[in-house]
Amino acid sequence: MPVAILSGRARRDVRGRVEGVPLLACVGNHGSDWGDAAHRRSQARYRRLTRSWLKVLVPAFESWRGVSIEDKSESLSVHFRAAGCRTETRRRIEAQVSGLPQCRLVRGKCVVNLVPDDAPDKGDAVLEILEGSGMKRAVFVGDDV
Repeated sequence: MPVAILSGRARRDVRGRVEGVPLLACVGNHGSDWGDAAHRRSQARYRRLTRSWLKVLVPAFESWRGVSIEDKSESLSVHFRAAGCRTETRRRIEAQVSGLPQCRLVRGKCVVNLVPDDAPDKGDAVLEILEGSGMKRAVFVGDDV
């Protein structure tokens, strides 16, 4: 049975975790990081956008205890697992990033992911994989809601 992996992680990170597993596709960054020429132009634009967000967020978050930024190239993740009051910290993070241009939030467990607002999501990636492979169904397994 063909297997594809779609992850919020960077594609490079995912590939390193499943080395040797034959995959139909491996797509990272919530559906935008395919690692192929067909998607390269949009990925370069996403990288430029996340670089601009980093210039704002690094100084803003550097004094926040228990908060760190993970740069996944085409998206960013603001982690707060080590923060004291997670509910309040999530609220403050979301308020801080609300003014970023062209930014979509993808909430996770103790993380706020920042994704370009026009980037494809995991659902878009599933549809593209199904269309390209000729398959009619997909089974989802994961820890997301």
